[in-house]
Amino acid sequence: MPGILIVSEHLNGAMRDISMEMVGAAASIKEQFGGPVSVLIVSDDPAALVPEVNLEGVDKVLLVKSPGNYFDPHITEEAAVKVGEDLKPGLILCGQTVNGMSLAAAIAARLGAGFASDVFGINVEDGGIVATRGAYGNKVNLEVGFPGRGIVVLALRGATFLVPANAGSAEVSE
Repeated sequence: MPGILIVSEHLNGAMRDISMEMVGAAASIKEQFGGPVSVLIVSDDPAALVPEVNLEGVDKVLLVKSPGNYFDPHITEEAAVKVGEDLKPGLILCGQTVNGMSLAAAIAARLGAGFASDVFGINVEDGGIVATRGAYGNKVNLEVGFPGRGIVVLALRGATFLVPANAGSAEVSE
């Protein structure tokens, strides 16, 4: 598999916790699934946000300049789809947040990818992604596989994945 793309989120000039948690989720499966792990930052000043997500396990930080310092789902979706088409990652991670939910399913649809939301567990089985999410009002845990899908998009539940403790040395590019 050709790697993992994280669509980061920021608010008021700082990365949201879910962005670093997605790095932790990606790092936890990177060896089994295959790298590289890339983080996409869409902002009016994306370079200022790099230190917060340049954590152990991240190989690349991709910067996309946007016209404002606010979240715009259309601009972020376009950037994520373009990067997804270019890099062809096997896995794209978004947050299960108001912002993430506004674009995760659209990214999956546009890329013809598999999709699961509210994911709180990720495993790699036989080279493919298996996502764990709640079902039946969170009374049972459901494992979802994505056979035949070259790309999988997951919206990850917050406060679920551990943030890497150490800084990284990722390549930064625009």
